[in-house]
Order: sequence, then structure tokens, then C-alpha cells
Amino acid sequence: MQVVWSKALRAVAVATLVAASFVPSAARADSKLALRLGAYGSADYETRLLTDNKGVLVGLQYALSGIPNVLNGESWSTNVSVDYLFQASDNVRFQAIPVSINQVYAFEEQSGKVPYAGFCLSAVTYKSDLVSPNQPWVTRIGGGLILGLNMNDKLFVEGRYEMYNKVKAAGVPTGFRALVGYRF
Repeated sequence: MQVVWSKALRAVAVATLVAASFVPSAARADSKLALRLGAYGSADYETRLLTDNKGVLVGLQYALSGIPNVLNGESWSTNVSVDYLFQASDNVRFQAIPVSINQVYAFEEQSGKVPYAGFCLSAVTYKSDLVSPNQPWVTRIGGGLILGLNMNDKLFVEGRYEMYNKVKAAGVPTGFRALVGYRF
């Protein structure tokens, strides 16, 4: 189990560097970094073969300011997220690193909480020994839907469903992610 956590911490460090490299320097002053922890689940039989149907995710999210939104309105915002998904067992046979550009719309505050919904454009790089032994890292493009709730300025919960391109792949990590995030 210690090997899994050391790999996860190493992935978080790499994800931090990757996320920071996508952010223009002008956006850093107003933007917020968030740590994300959660779980993922497979969406279909082929995906369950690939991912063994369950796993853990650790990641980062960075809110971007000064980036044009696809849709107009002051309640729209853009962020980039980088996660590391891995199996929760000692023998890690599945790993994935999805990178997403997210557009979210924050609804009106209700009882001190702010619900939000949005969509994302994602690229996932993954490897799974469950489909074929010693499979190399493969990258696929996809997208998904996001639903979340800002509990306060710092804490949020989020659920998302993402689908990826299956062309020439033995399987893709299409599925659900549920997570809790904390903004710094």
C-alpha cells in the first residue's frame, strides 16, 4: 500500500507542474489552486475489464482568470484539472492521467451553498495490464459533463461523467468520478 501512496504523491507533484505550465502568468494573481481526492467507477463492461471497476483519484484543479469563456455571462468560469487515477489494490495494474479544460456555470447561492454545472474537454493518458500484458501508455481525447456544489469558499464536491474516443484501443477509461476538493 505504501508503494501506491508514494506513486500517488509523485503523480500529484507532476500534476502540479503540468497544471502550472498551462496557466498564463497574468492569471496567477486571481486564480485558486484546489486539491482533489475521490474515486472513479467504470461505465460499461469493456471499461470494467480495463480498470477493474474501481479506483482512487488524486489531483489538482487551477481556476483560470482572463481566459475567454465559450459561453457568455459572469457566472461562467474556466479551470483546468489534472488527476491521477489508480487501482486501490497493492498490485497497481491500471493508471490514468486525465487532463481537462472545464467550463462551469455557478447558479445562485442557496442556503449558503452554490451549485454548479458544466462540461469539459479532456485528454487521458492511461495504461492497463488488465487488457493486455505490458500495454504501453495510450492517449485518447474525450469530454464530459460536470455537476458540483461549492459548500463554501474552500470546500466543494463534484461528480462527472467522461467518455473517450475508442478508436484502435482495447478499452478506454470511460466512467464516473466523484470527488471532494479543497481550494487553497
